[in-house]
Amino acid sequence: MKVHEKIRKIRELKNFSQENMAEQLQMSVNGYAKIERGEVGLQMDKLEKIADVLGMDVVDLLTVEKNLVFLNMENSTNSANYYASQEQYVIEIEKLKQQNGYLQAILMEKEKLITWQKQQLDSLNELIRTIGRG
Repeated sequence: MKVHEKIRKIRELKNFSQENMAEQLQMSVNGYAKIERGEVGLQMDKLEKIADVLGMDVVDLLTVEKNLVFLNMENSTNSANYYASQEQYVIEIEKLKQQNGYLQAILMEKEKLITWQKQQLDSLNELIRTIGRG
């Protein structure tokens, strides 16, 4: 993926229009569209501005990888956009699997504790009933 293609894809993931980008970069929409089509060369100052508008580091913008993956995650309270190589996603997925396993273990321990506490409560209630009868 070329830099101009990456710029377009990230802009789309962030739900920015070309008009919005052009406005933030203080340039014409037609001029910005040429950037996304790869029809003009980009100087470092313009790349830095584009990266800033997209909320990323210029180095990340210039890093062009063959196996780049884009992920757009949205829910009702917030949204996030991620872009990384497939290898980075594999590593991240493994980390999440480990965290998930840890959280599952915590939940199982919590369930055991709740069960034990219910047994203790039942025992106390039985003791109270016994004392009340006596």
